[in-house]
Amino acid sequence: MVTEGISESASYQVEVDALPATATFKRYKWESLNPEIATVDDSGVVTGVKAGTATIKVTADDFSASPVSTTFTVKINPVIQIENFEFTNEAKEYLGQLGYGEVYDLKKSVALTPSNATVELISWSSDNSSVASVDEDGVLTVHSMLSGSATITASTGELTKTVSVNVAEGRIWYSFENGIGDWSLESGDNSSVVKSDGEKTTIKMGAPDKYRGDFVWVRNGVSQTKITPSVYRYLAMKINVASPLSAGSNANGCIKLELWDDSGDKGTIGNNYTGAVNSANNSFEVLNGGSFQTTAPNVIYWDLQSNYDKHTPTDWNQTFTLNCLKFVIADYTATDSYDIYWVHSFKTVEELEAFVASEDTNK
Repeated sequence: MVTEGISESASYQVEVDALPATATFKRYKWESLNPEIATVDDSGVVTGVKAGTATIKVTADDFSASPVSTTFTVKINPVIQIENFEFTNEAKEYLGQLGYGEVYDLKKSVALTPSNATVELISWSSDNSSVASVDEDGVLTVHSMLSGSATITASTGELTKTVSVNVAEGRIWYSFENGIGDWSLESGDNSSVVKSDGEKTTIKMGAPDKYRGDFVWVRNGVSQTKITPSVYRYLAMKINVASPLSAGSNANGCIKLELWDDSGDKGTIGNNYTGAVNSANNSFEVLNGGSFQTTAPNVIYWDLQSNYDKHTPTDWNQTFTLNCLKFVIADYTATDSYDIYWVHSFKTVEELEAFVASEDTNK
């Protein structure tokens, strides 16, 4: 539940984790013990009525003779009118170099007067939703890999403010807390999404002989998919696979990056990626120089200016429009699933290290 509570008339979708995770029926009955403070509907959406604290009860609807239940409290905050607001300089700087797939809560970008005013009173819009859209809650989503911009308008009452957002071409900032979004799974592998928990998505790999679940952005066709290795040189992934991978060998499975701009002999980059070790299998680097872990998520990365099997550009100062960007996740014998957290691009390894350190600190 949101620790800061919600405002009067605001709503919040409560998520439930069932134990065990393999429970057959994951259905629930909801009840507000203080409906004058907050209500809850049949789907677990809590809506504030007036300031105060309400207790919400959730009961398993699993045909059990004695179904389990639990309660939690939710704080409903009073609505405080906004006298003024401004976009912070820090937010303006951040919004100037967004990456494809990035999701950003614009409510964090404004300084309110008074400081405890109800930010939910602000309404949001974008003049170029193909580049960056914004929903009614102020959540911004970047939809383009091409350089582009959009103007975000925020308004409440007679107050209206705008801020520009810009997409940095070739920057990827895709997270998989709530599903795989614009990405896809290779259908021939019979892989599928199992669940998402707000932090990662679990993908079940296909069988029968060895487990495989290729993770694909674009395949066999030009799209608005561009990389700029001269600027965003390092492509990183946070993933958890329960097999101990080793460089240059696929005995326990592999994670291989494949990218190219033309699958034939006329290409300028690709076909398959080779990387630091002289093999297409497990050619990634593990962050901080450690070995691949099986008990915790791994952050691995590729140097996009390294060697390729067929086409290694002599000039990196260009933008490459890709026919394929794909992670081959295959040849596993020890597990039939993996967890994917994010795929991001970085200018330097130091920038990557700083991001991972900040992510660990903010957990």
